[in-house]
Amino acid sequence: MLVEDDEIDVRAFGRALRKSNINYSLEVCVYADEALKLLNNSLTDFDCIFVDYQLPGMDGLTLLQEIKSLGFDHPVLVMTSQGDEKIAVEMMKNGAFDYFPKADLSSSKIVNLINAIKHFNKVTHEKKRIETTLNQQKLFTEAVTNHSPNIIYVLNLKSGKFIYVNRSVFEELGYSKDEIRELGDKVFERTVNPDHLQIVSDHLKKLSKSPDGVIHEVEYQIKSADGKWVWYYNRDIVFKRDENNNVAQILGSTINISNIKKVESDLRIAKQEAEKAARVKSEFLSNMSHEIRTPMNAIIGLTDLLLTESHSTFVEENLKSIKQSADNLLVIINDILDFSKIEAGKMVIESIDFDLKYQLEHICKMMAHKAREKGLAFETIMDEKIPKFLVGDPFRLNQIIINLAGNAIKFTKIGFVKIEALLREDKNESIKLEISVKDSGIGIPEDKQQTIFESFTQAGTDTSRFFGGTGLGLTITSQLVKLMDGEINVNSAPDVGSEFIVVLTFKKSTVSKIVKEIVADSEQNIKGLRILVVEDNKINQKVITQILKTWDCDFEVAENGREGLLALSKNSFDIVLMDLQMPVLDGFETAKLIRHGVAGSKIKQIPIIALTADAFPETRNKVFETGMNDFVSKPFKKGDLNNKIHSLVSIRRR
Repeated sequence: MLVEDDEIDVRAFGRALRKSNINYSLEVCVYADEALKLLNNSLTDFDCIFVDYQLPGMDGLTLLQEIKSLGFDHPVLVMTSQGDEKIAVEMMKNGAFDYFPKADLSSSKIVNLINAIKHFNKVTHEKKRIETTLNQQKLFTEAVTNHSPNIIYVLNLKSGKFIYVNRSVFEELGYSKDEIRELGDKVFERTVNPDHLQIVSDHLKKLSKSPDGVIHEVEYQIKSADGKWVWYYNRDIVFKRDENNNVAQILGSTINISNIKKVESDLRIAKQEAEKAARVKSEFLSNMSHEIRTPMNAIIGLTDLLLTESHSTFVEENLKSIKQSADNLLVIINDILDFSKIEAGKMVIESIDFDLKYQLEHICKMMAHKAREKGLAFETIMDEKIPKFLVGDPFRLNQIIINLAGNAIKFTKIGFVKIEALLREDKNESIKLEISVKDSGIGIPEDKQQTIFESFTQAGTDTSRFFGGTGLGLTITSQLVKLMDGEINVNSAPDVGSEFIVVLTFKKSTVSKIVKEIVADSEQNIKGLRILVVEDNKINQKVITQILKTWDCDFEVAENGREGLLALSKNSFDIVLMDLQMPVLDGFETAKLIRHGVAGSKIKQIPIIALTADAFPETRNKVFETGMNDFVSKPFKKGDLNNKIHSLVSIRRR
């Protein structure tokens, strides 16, 4: 059963299920009440249930509790658009089998989950069988217990001797009667795993103080005759008390659970392998980002340098075409990398204070120019009732709006593009914001309005041919909206236009002022600065050194971190431009060593800018954790790097 109210997520789930090649039947419920009604009528028809955490009228936790109250004892898995650890802990406490973000959903994830569910149901079935058997044994006579698959016993707590046992556990473990006699009265203590003796001792102490009817359970290992450790599972209750009402005897049963333990071990190993696979995928994406963006840095950087020189009209037009093509390719690469990050569950949503008006004005400046080039009217409207400062992820919000506005401009030949931000709901600590992007473009047929949010999909077969693009922009946008716990909808008609509406919730900020990064309109004068470039890629060395020459800077190039440390110990520099992925000694370790004074105590605080083709948020965080001062992602804009160098050196000289 799948309990999910979002049709897109239902399709994504079904698609992942189909790709997994698992034999299945699926029942989809939109509402929690519908699912509970169906369970009431056919409780045993389902092997597992997948539940969306956010459902209309009832959240996932309440639905989980209701399902468990019906007696459904198969796995219930909770999916969410957000990764809240507190919610995850609460879900697991209330009996959830697993809790995972929807971004993790894939055919391989489904296969792993279904295999785990099969194992779990098998173990649960086996445990039920054991419990049923144990309960039945209590009602049987001694003659019946002799045929039981369990070892049933009555133990004298004081003497530690068995008053009754239907079968010797040690014979089951392969010991001969002579070997058992040789082990003597301490046979149990001599064969139980030494690490488990205290566990068994504590178990018996609890029984000695236990009220009647309370079942106590314990798991431990006993060594078999061939030297292997075998797992046993005991269920014990008070059986008889002495004249002082102290527990004298316990009634119990034990069974070999080594097979069950093996299943549990296999599940743990499978989970570890899945986590390892996720780490490997993350590393792969990071490396791909670096490998793709490194040559792009050279293409864009060298083209920018050539465009600053005088050329014939023919050469200049060719250079501009190269620059435009490279910029377009970079957009596609960024889309693919963003999509891969979302698929791998590595997309991080920040929670910082930001100025919404400032963000919209920045977007307006960026997009208005593109609109004017096509002769389109462009405007941005912001509701005055929206608080000035909010808490959220301004970078991802920008990405959502820019993606939608960029599409609107691309698919509109005549008319207008309008961005509007409205206050939909105002609470004490948060607001619900509606952002719409409207255009008078080609429009989208009704039967295509849901598929446009799917990966590599556009409204028609001719769209890519006429307008370009990967078909990932709206997929990334919709996924970002979900990661931010929002919703996105579209209203559109062919030849009339489209309106994309995004609804997001933001907390109200308590700050009264936000210091914005100042980006100068022109490059600063950094003539004469001594700059150490630590970079192993020859082409990137060429790009950065030619740029530094245009700024009249003095510089030295080091091939790796070790050479960089040597250069710092011998010569004086104002700042270091540090690549991250290098042989011999990478940028992270080099920065740590600089901060620890390995290259000299006087330069421990020298400004360091990470200049890298790895644009992942985790890398950015690691840059600051290792002591570097700033981060510039390749391909970079000359002005951005220039201003960061000027700013950091100016601060140091104050």
